[in-house]
Amino acid sequence: MALALAPLSASAADFAAGSLVIPMDTDYQDLGMLRAYGLVYELLRQGVPVHWAIKAGKGPAEADFTASGTDVASGAAIDGHGYRGGPWVIDAADAASALPIVEAWQQDNPDVAVHEANEGFSSDVAATLVVAPTIAMMADGNQKIARKYMMAAGIPTPSATTAGPTPAPTCWIRPSSRARPRTTCATGRCSTPRATQSTASSCRCTGA
Repeated sequence: MALALAPLSASAADFAAGSLVIPMDTDYQDLGMLRAYGLVYELLRQGVPVHWAIKAGKGPAEADFTASGTDVASGAAIDGHGYRGGPWVIDAADAASALPIVEAWQQDNPDVAVHEANEGFSSDVAATLVVAPTIAMMADGNQKIARKYMMAAGIPTPSATTAGPTPAPTCWIRPSSRARPRTTCATGRCSTPRATQSTASSCRCTGA
């Protein structure tokens, strides 16, 4: 998945009080780590932009930024925490749209931590995500492993979808010996919920 790729550069950004932070360090996101990725996917699926905060040129275990706030679920104070591990930030301007999604997600996944900043802070932003990605899996015999990780994160798969808007199609890619395999179907979607497209590689898509 694109979310797992390390960024090449980052740009500085200022976030106002009321911005939401999804921690990705074990201080606050140990048990809920995988489901935190699922929350990011759900926010994107419902049209809420998410910023990936990674300090440019940081050293091992160095914080990406420091901020204070409160835990959304418990109301506990967060005093000057150094967020590490590439936390996700929802700008204060999008917080009103994000909070109902966050609260619904936490109701089903109480281990996922989300913090609300009570003062402004600055951070390098490696990427701003604005849409849930189309997901592809190579049918190389290990696709069940990838599916289990997605299910553990709560990200829709061919056999596990969520209510609401139709999720992006998920493709199983079988490499062809005759041509370089594609990473998506020919059109990026299938004409029926389960269809086979004969292209440079054989692609069975679901969820369209």
